Amino acid sequence: MIEKKHDQAALFTREAIEAAMNAYDDYNQHGTRAEIFDALGTPSDYWVRSTQSSPQSPYPTKPIVGFIREKTVFNGG
Repeated sequence: MIEKKHDQAALFTREAIEAAMNAYDDYNQHGTRAEIFDALGTPSDYWVRSTQSSPQSPYPTKPIVGFIREKTVFNGG
């Protein structure tokens, strides 16, 4: 179980998070990757800020995590 958590944490590098934010910007501007972002719905509670200059800040956490993990359904919060 600990090894699996470590593997998941390795997914969340700064580069991966910034790439997901860039993908979310593309989605908002052009509708790209709608299969992931549309499925996650409208964010409401948790947000994350980019370290880069970006058109949107803060970003909704759930779509960013969904993009990185390539998932559209989460168990729990």
